Amino acid sequence: MANKKLYLISGLGADQTVFNRLHLADFEVVFLDWIEPLKNETLGSYALRLAEKIKEPDASILGLSMGGMIASEIVRMNPGMRAVIISSNRTRHEFPPFLRFLARYFPLYELSTKFTMRMVFPVSSWILGAESPEDRKHLRGVIDRTNLSFVKWCIRSIVRWNLETPQPRIIHIHGTNDRLLPYRLVNPDYTIEGGGHLMIRNRAEELSALIRQLLMG
Repeated sequence: MANKKLYLISGLGADQTVFNRLHLADFEVVFLDWIEPLKNETLGSYALRLAEKIKEPDASILGLSMGGMIASEIVRMNPGMRAVIISSNRTRHEFPPFLRFLARYFPLYELSTKFTMRMVFPVSSWILGAESPEDRKHLRGVIDRTNLSFVKWCIRSIVRWNLETPQPRIIHIHGTNDRLLPYRLVNPDYTIEGGGHLMIRNRAEELSALIRQLLMG
């Protein structure tokens, strides 16, 4: 019997290496590479174009962080699909209000350069929960490979995201120590005690078992 196909969508600025520690041998894994956003494109419109790469009407998607928001939009527009989202949020109301306010009305991120991103690395690594030398090395590599114009579009689209209602067929997994998307603001289906925003790497064994349980059942 052929393995079930599972589409992966990474987080802001990240690539498929962020999923490397997951054990997904039970699935036929397909990583959805980011596509170039159109000028002033919304998150919903972008998700609709990205979903053109998915051929199965009943596909399963695994979305991380911003990838979870994209997955929510894809499922909203494709009723036969389902998704597991990790370290993410299902609606705009679960995003920290003060971050939305700062990013929208004081968009300092528009001035970001690779130099400034490296300068604030100690803060960003703490926020994302990069606890080990290996995780910090991974995060530095992500920064080095980051397309700045794409990241700036991502932030603009996130703070303007207007999805109001949680979508059915989405299972949300969140960590209690997530500093970027605080646990108190979200309503997850499954909780990882002590998990941070980067738990996809440092809690990979636990998450792998849960993903298999949720999608193979």
